[in-house]
Amino acid sequence: MTTSPNASARSSALAPALLALAAMAALPAVTQAQSFRTTFSGGTFAGSVGVSTSFNGTMTGNYNAATNSSGTRVVGGLFGGVTAAPRNDSLPFTGTGGTGSSGNGQLVNLATSPTGTSRIAFNRSANTVEVSQLTVDAIGTTNPPPGVGITANVLFTNGPFRTFSPNYTYPLFTSLPIPLGNATISGFDLSQSGAGVGTITPTGPDTASIAVTVPVSGLVTVDIQGVASSLPTVASLSFTGTVNFATNAVSLVAGISITEPIVDVAGTPQPFALPAPSTAVPPPPPANVLVTLNLDAGPATPNAGSVTTTGTLTLPGTLLPARTADIANTDGDRGADGVVDNGDFQAFFSAFFLPAGNPAALVADVANTDGDPTPDGVIDNGDFQAFFASFFEA
Repeated sequence: MTTSPNASARSSALAPALLALAAMAALPAVTQAQSFRTTFSGGTFAGSVGVSTSFNGTMTGNYNAATNSSGTRVVGGLFGGVTAAPRNDSLPFTGTGGTGSSGNGQLVNLATSPTGTSRIAFNRSANTVEVSQLTVDAIGTTNPPPGVGITANVLFTNGPFRTFSPNYTYPLFTSLPIPLGNATISGFDLSQSGAGVGTITPTGPDTASIAVTVPVSGLVTVDIQGVASSLPTVASLSFTGTVNFATNAVSLVAGISITEPIVDVAGTPQPFALPAPSTAVPPPPPANVLVTLNLDAGPATPNAGSVTTTGTLTLPGTLLPARTADIANTDGDRGADGVVDNGDFQAFFSAFFLPAGNPAALVADVANTDGDPTPDGVIDNGDFQAFFASFFEA
C-alpha cells in the first residue's frame, strides 16, 4: 500500500509526542501529596506605614498671563525690585519629609482588604505542607486606595520671598513645615520568590494547624505629590494558620515587617495651597502655587528615602481541586484558573528556561525531583515530567 506524503508527515510529527507520552506513562505514580489552588478573599491587613524621604524642587505661583492673570505670583527677596506682573519667580528648595505631624517618618495606621492566590500541597501522611505561586495584592478591594498624611520641611535656598494675590511676606531663614496632604499607598504587592515548605499538625479527623515560611518579594508604592516610586525588597513571611479538609477552608496569618528604598524620581508641577504666614483665626486664604517635587537625596546618596510597612496579614481562602499543570490563566498570566490549556503551556515554558535564581522561574516549580507534585524550589526534569503528565490527563 502506498502512503501519502501528508500521512507520512503526520506520522513523523506524532512519533516524538507518542514517545513522550509512553515515557510519562512509565513514571512511578507518587501522588501522596494533595494539591489545591487557593483563592484568598475577605482578608485583612492591620498595621502601619512610615514614609521618610529627601527631596529638592522649585516653587512658583500659579499665575499665567493668558489663562490665570489673577493667580498668585511669587517674588524672591523681602524688598525692592520690580514686583509687577508678569514677574513670577521660580524658587529652588531642598528638604526632608514623611509621615507624622513633624514629617519625621513616624509610623501611621494602615488598614486594607487583601486578595490573592496560591497553590498549596498537603501531604497528610508526612504532615507537610508546601506553598507555591503565592501572590497577594495587599491593597485588594480597598477603595479608594489608602492615604497617609505627609509633612515636608522645606528650606528655600535663596531665603525669604513674597507672594502677590494674595499679598504675603514669608521671612524664612529656617525650614518651613508644609503639609503636603495625603500620599496614596497605590500598591502593596507580595510575590513568592522561593520554596515555601512547612508542617501541618492534625487537630481533628479533618483539621490541622499550619506552620510554613514563604519567601516573598514585597513592593509598596507611595504616590507623593504625583511622584511614585519604590524598589522591591525580599522578605520572609512566617505563616501560621488552619485548614479544614472537610469544608475546603484555609486561613493563613503572618506578621509583616518590610523596609524598602525609595528611588530618585523627577516630579512634575503640582498645584499646592501654601498656608499664609499668619496665626490668625480663621486663617487667611492660602497662596496658590505650583510645586515641582523631586525625590532626590543628592548625588552622594543612591536612594531618596524609605518606606517601612509593619502589621499582620490575614488571608482566609478556599481550597479548590488543582491539576499540576494548572499554573496560569488562558492568557498565560500566573495563577491557576481551574482550566488546563495553552495559557498553562506558555507559562510553563516561559518560566522553565529562565536562569536559575530568577524568581519568575518558580512558575514552573510544580514538582520535586522525582516528579511528585510537591514544589521544591528547584526547576528540573521532575517539574517537566509532572507538568506534562498532568497536561495530557483525560
